Amino acid sequence: MEIYYDYFEPKKEEDNTEEISQPVRHYYGDAIRTIFLVAGAGIIITLPFFSEISKIPSIISIAMAVIFALFGGLMSPRQRQAMIANAVIALIGFIVFEYCAMDAYQTSTTDPKYQAFFLVNQILAVLFFLAMYLSMKTIRWRVLGERELPDQEKIFDAGEGE
Repeated sequence: MEIYYDYFEPKKEEDNTEEISQPVRHYYGDAIRTIFLVAGAGIIITLPFFSEISKIPSIISIAMAVIFALFGGLMSPRQRQAMIANAVIALIGFIVFEYCAMDAYQTSTTDPKYQAFFLVNQILAVLFFLAMYLSMKTIRWRVLGERELPDQEKIFDAGEGE
């Protein structure tokens, strides 16, 4: 199921000299950008409520929100470095927010503020987990260059008779 077609590569038809845009499969830049922006907005919105229980200083949280916005905006199908940077940022975001979620859960399971903090961090961790997956699919697309793979029969037949 392919849902994200946000980059269109020009393709010339033989009979017509006009450029026609064809969707490029496996580029998920808009989805990653959206996840980064939603996560950054979530951090900014919830920071005033959780700043006293968070083990991460507020300035670091604000810087993280800015980094998510900056690198989300830099996402481009033509820049492999931006794709790799977004994958690394998604990985770091997942690790940081999952750690914060587990820490909040272990600190207090009865305090409603810690429960809310746990929930927000768990949602952010899941968002970054999704962004990491989509980033890796995008990198794979960029590295492989949309090469066609051989038929499955050829792959399985190659191993027989050796």
